[in-house]
This record gives sequence, structure tokens and C-alpha cells, in this order.
Amino acid sequence: MTRSEEELALRRVGDRWDRTAETRALDPLQGWLDSPIVLETHFQPTISGFSKTNWLVGLAERLRIPRNGRWLSLGCGTAGPEINAAKAHLFSTLVALDGSPKSVEEGRRQAAAAGVENIEFGTANLERLNLPRSVFDVVLMNMSLHHVKRLGRVLSRVNRALRPAGLFLINEFIGPRQFQFTDLQLRLVREFLGDLPQSLRTQRGGEVKTEYVRLPAEHWNRADPSEAIRSDRIVPEVSKRFRILERIDYGGTILNLLLENIVHNFDPSDEKDVAIVRLIARFEDVLMRAGIIPSDFTVMVARKRYLPFRVFRQPTIPWIRRSVTRIARPRVLASGRAGDVIDFGRSPCSEALISGFHQWEGTSRWMGSRSELILRMTSDRLRIVLSASHCPSDRPIILGVRLIDELNRRSVRLEPIHLDGGSPPSNITLRIPDWFVTLAHGRSVRAVLKANRTWIPAKQKTENPDFRELSVQVIRIGFENEG
Repeated sequence: MTRSEEELALRRVGDRWDRTAETRALDPLQGWLDSPIVLETHFQPTISGFSKTNWLVGLAERLRIPRNGRWLSLGCGTAGPEINAAKAHLFSTLVALDGSPKSVEEGRRQAAAAGVENIEFGTANLERLNLPRSVFDVVLMNMSLHHVKRLGRVLSRVNRALRPAGLFLINEFIGPRQFQFTDLQLRLVREFLGDLPQSLRTQRGGEVKTEYVRLPAEHWNRADPSEAIRSDRIVPEVSKRFRILERIDYGGTILNLLLENIVHNFDPSDEKDVAIVRLIARFEDVLMRAGIIPSDFTVMVARKRYLPFRVFRQPTIPWIRRSVTRIARPRVLASGRAGDVIDFGRSPCSEALISGFHQWEGTSRWMGSRSELILRMTSDRLRIVLSASHCPSDRPIILGVRLIDELNRRSVRLEPIHLDGGSPPSNITLRIPDWFVTLAHGRSVRAVLKANRTWIPAKQKTENPDFRELSVQVIRIGFENEG
């Protein structure tokens, strides 16, 4: 694409979002996340833990983000979440940028009407973003990253703009690129629509919705070339450049398509309408946990990575390699410090968790089919204390363990762990190959635990033999010396 063609495409995108801002000012109920029912029964409880607490406010309070920080919001739109955050005093100042001048103007008007004075609005092209270095404590992207084509460039600029302990907060669509939804999604939506009363399926123009129409990629190339242009690459690209502290998938795989253009029909004061939405959301959640459908939306909390200074590649001669590793090793990762061992029975250790652990089931740490942690490499042995008391004894769980040193982009698979149900907690020691010990000793590595079963919560019972219950409780994990 030439420079002139790119500028033309950007103008089309800006014009479309200018029109969207005008439409939303007249009718705020446009998508599934605009529904008060979805917000209060599904989205906000999943993210913040409370039905009436704004997701961003609840997330910031749970993460204990200092309230005197400087924030940046990229793709702010009309800045509804940012204004709510300002009213909750989550930050000292916030810079809100968007590519739509009319959206920015509407956001500025709404902020003034709410008496918010610590938000600075401006326009910016996210594809050509240029940000100052180490200025912001938090960078927020709320439904804007899936409009970015040059993901690597933008994410690198965000990383550079964050201060050393800065956080990157993302609420995003991560579903199929350019909304090329799967046949299974379309079929499920069609079946649900067929069971809804006609009054709930009537669109504003009077037409009755019977299905979600999947528009071809060529349509989006003409109407809005930015729409979900690389949505399927958001999670892997973010994971490359940031340390993921938390990831909360909240669905939308069915509800998003189902409620489009008919969301206004569902009355939050009508118990039947609320029950219908809750039931569909629950069904969607069951399908996600069973691995039948993925989540199309996620909230992620990421931290700026620490990259030690390295001028040249580490040499292959062992004694020189060890010397270079010691020079490049950050002192905060020295052996014997807190964090070498994670004991889930004593503390939540939330900052060491990346994803896959279900903290809402009491004090135990039940893992999903794939769970990840950050551990400091301090020995040549990884010790894990875990149990599988809810596993059927005739179908043992096989748990794979993989260590990833992201600094050198090298990984190693350790011997698999076999767990039988009903047995007491197992204290297992896994030996790490010498080459990986030399490579990663003293640094933080990702420990990926991957089971061969689909996870179903221990409190949920099912008679369907196709669902295999997996309840692995990780009690303690860390790099320890023998004895």
C-alpha cells in the first residue's frame, strides 16, 4: 500500500468513527457491552467482582494501582471509562488520544459536563504513534488495539512509553480477523434467535433478525480497513513484549453476534429479559470451559518487561558464556529472595500468576487445562507439590511442564507428571537439563503447566461422559535444592 492509499484508508476510518460518535450520542445502545444487563450480570462481575462496579475502577482497585499516577489512553473514543476512572480518582492526570476528531470533541464535552478537569484530550494516528520515553505509569487500550495493523510497532512504542514498573491494561476483541466468524458461531446464534420471541428480535427498522450475517473481508476493506485487522494476533504479540500478570476471558463469542442490532429490546427491569441474557451467557461460558468455542473478548493486565543490557550475543564457550550471563543478570533476581517458591496455601501470590489459575474458588489454586506462572530460576530442580483429588481414578491426568526463558527465546520440556485421583498431595521433583540451567540461572522464567483434560470447576457436577473433570490443585511450586 502506497502512502497516499494509506492516508485515504485512514481518512475512511476517521470518517466512519466520526459517524459512529454522532450515532452513539443519539442512541448509546449499539453493541452487547452497551447493555446494562450484560454489564451488571456478566461483564462487570467477571472483571471487577461486583455487578455495580465499573470494570476499570474495580480492576484498578484490585491491582492496587497508585492513585497519583500519570495515565495514557490510546483510542479513547468518547472516553466514557476514562471519565468514570477520573471521577473515582484513579489517577492524577490522563492523556486521552483518538483518531476521530468528533469522538474527541464529544469526550471533551462529556468530561466538562461531569466536572472532570484532569483529562487532556487530543487526536493521534495509532499506526504512526510517537510517544515519549518512560512517562506513563499506566497505558490503557479499550477496544482500540484490534484496529491496529502494525501491532508490533505500536506495542513497542507503548512499552517504551511506560515507566519501569508501568502497567498495560487491555480490554479487547481477540476473535477472528476482520470478523470472519466461524460456522459454529453462526449456527449457534441462528438457533438461539429461532427460540427468542419476535419482540426481542425486531431491529430498529422493523426487520426481524433471524441470523447474524457474516460480511466478507472485502466489505471491511472498503467500509473500515482497520476493523479487526489483526485481532487474532493481539494475545501473542502482547505476550512477546510484556509480562502478562492477568488474563480474564469473558466470552462474547455468541452474545456479541446475537445481541447486535437487537440489544435495545432487552429491558433490564424485566426479569424474563434478564434471565434470557444470563442463560445464554452461562451456556456460552460452559462451551468455552469445555474447549468447544474460544473467547472473543479478553481483559489483560501486562507489565513492562525488564530487558538486561546486552551488546552482543552470548558466546558459546561455556566459561565465557557464564561470565556474560553473570554480568547481564539483574541483581533483583539473586537466589534466596522472596518469590523463589510460590506457596499457594499461605498467600495469593497474585503478581507471580500469569493465567489459567482460578482464584475465585476459595483459597485453593485450581488450575485450568493450561496455567502459567513466573518463577525465579535458582537451582537445577523444580519442585511441585500438587494433588488431583477430584480426578477419576480410572483416567489419570498427565501434566506437562515447560520452562521458557524469554530473554533467549529458548524453552525446555520436563518429564510429564502422572496424577491419580484420590491420592494424597504428591511432592514431585523434576530435574532440569544442564544447558538450560546455564542459560537461565538467576533469571525469571515462565513455567507452563499443561494438562491433557478440559477443566470443569470442582463444584460443578456433570453426568455427561464427554466432559472429563480436571481438578489439579497446585499447592507449592518453585526452584529448590535437594533436601
